[in-house]
Amino acid sequence: MGQTKEIQELNEKRAPVVILAAGSNITTLALARCFRGTGIPVLCVDLDGGANLLRSARSIQETFSIGTLTSSSNRFLNRFLDLADRLKRDWGQRLLLFPTEDTGLRFCVDQFDEFKKRFVVLGDTEERDVAKFFDKGRFFSMLSGEVAVCPWTRFFDSKDMLFQSADEIPFPVVVKPARKDIHLTFQKRFGAKLALAESFSALQRIFEDWLPTDGVVLQELLSHKEGDEVCWCGYRSREGRITGMTVRELRKYPRIGGTATFVRSEEIPRLHEYASQILNSMDFWGICELEFLPKQGAYKILECNARPWLQIGLALEAGLNVPLLAYSDIDGVDYNLPAGKPKENIYWMSPEYDALRCLFGDKKRRLFANLLEWRRDLRRADDIGLWDLKEPRLVAARLSSYPGKLWKHRSLFRAR
Repeated sequence: MGQTKEIQELNEKRAPVVILAAGSNITTLALARCFRGTGIPVLCVDLDGGANLLRSARSIQETFSIGTLTSSSNRFLNRFLDLADRLKRDWGQRLLLFPTEDTGLRFCVDQFDEFKKRFVVLGDTEERDVAKFFDKGRFFSMLSGEVAVCPWTRFFDSKDMLFQSADEIPFPVVVKPARKDIHLTFQKRFGAKLALAESFSALQRIFEDWLPTDGVVLQELLSHKEGDEVCWCGYRSREGRITGMTVRELRKYPRIGGTATFVRSEEIPRLHEYASQILNSMDFWGICELEFLPKQGAYKILECNARPWLQIGLALEAGLNVPLLAYSDIDGVDYNLPAGKPKENIYWMSPEYDALRCLFGDKKRRLFANLLEWRRDLRRADDIGLWDLKEPRLVAARLSSYPGKLWKHRSLFRAR
């Protein structure tokens, strides 16, 4: 009788979502806030052994620490699958899974056949192949000829193949790993998500003794100034309904290949057209961010992040709750999501990374002027992520995490 009552109580509750998260991930905390007040529990699985910050967030009901993915991937996988089996038994269904950064996304891609038995993993309408959205070489090769938004892009899986193609490479070019590994080896080696080669000799120097296991993608360098990069962010349902918004990345650190630090929502109609073309042509299902740069009066696509993106808190402030939209599609419940277009001129800032940009990213300007700009924009920002003083415990946990964070990213800082 007791078991029947327990099952009944579970059925009366909303099934939780599960987030694969780093211990101090900004995207994770913003994603969790999207489920406040819905009755949908948020469970986090810590990937890097630093879960204190996640446990300090009011929006997260439970955080599981089962080891560190990068130091012991096989042990982590076995423990994670055990946890996944238990959650599926407890709730009687597959739970919706969100990886919120590249390590977690790579983990999903590599173990997709096992994961889809236990979770709903967004990306592919038939849940057969999510790697095609993660692998840059496959992603650009799949875009049909009708989608005229691709810059010159080529995939190379060996140094011989790369060097034999020297005559066709339009230098300068951007060099990216075709797939980011769980250790983020490329980023730690070069201090950014990409490298720049201005000549064939520079390309040789980059890869004279090393090439990523999964190969590299070379892409023409699109000349631009800071503030030119724009993004489409949103959701495409299994049936093909597309809901999204557009934003402008006003600042990044580092400027090329870095992370956005100050962003504004802005209506850019053409990006909606491009997003529709791209996502429909690839039959994408789920949440993603598409990054673009202007070229000759149009835009060229740079990247597809097939997961919740960094400024998802901005989308929530603007009236677009994409994670809840995805959950509603699966759950079949109407959560009274706001109708109409997302609001423009909503600002998002990562205060700590934007401070680094102001201090080190622009050598031509005076330090005092940079700090005044940072202070002005901090006051303007509608969302500052985990620095919201309404959650002082969360802010304290972030501050106390710095020694471990600096140690963890020491190789990245040295490379930069």
